Amino acid sequence: SYLIDENNEVKSQVRKDLKHTIRGGDWMEAVQSSVDMVWVMLGAMLVFFMHAGFAMVETGFTRSKNTLNILMKNLITVSLGSILYFIIGFRRARFARVFHTRCAERQ
Repeated sequence: SYLIDENNEVKSQVRKDLKHTIRGGDWMEAVQSSVDMVWVMLGAMLVFFMHAGFAMVETGFTRSKNTLNILMKNLITVSLGSILYFIIGFRRARFARVFHTRCAERQ
C-alpha cells in the first residue's frame, strides 16, 4: 500500500500528516460533517417510508378502481419534491451561510 513502506511501518510523511490533523482539530470537523450527513440521510429515508405508508392508507380508504390514481398521485408528489429539492433546496441548504453573510452585508 502507499501508506506502508517495505518494513510494514507507516511512512513518515503520513505520520506527520496524521499528527498535524489531530492537533489541528480538523478531525472534529470531519466527524461532525459525517454525523450530519448520516442524520440527513436517515431523515430522508424516514420521509420516503412515510410517503409509502400514507399511500397505503389513502389506498385503503378509496375504492379499488381509484387505487392506481392515488398511487400515481403519490409517486408524482415524491418525484416533483425530489427534483425541486435538488434544483432549489440543496443549493439553499448548502450555501446558506454565504447567503446570510451577503444579506447582512447589504444592510
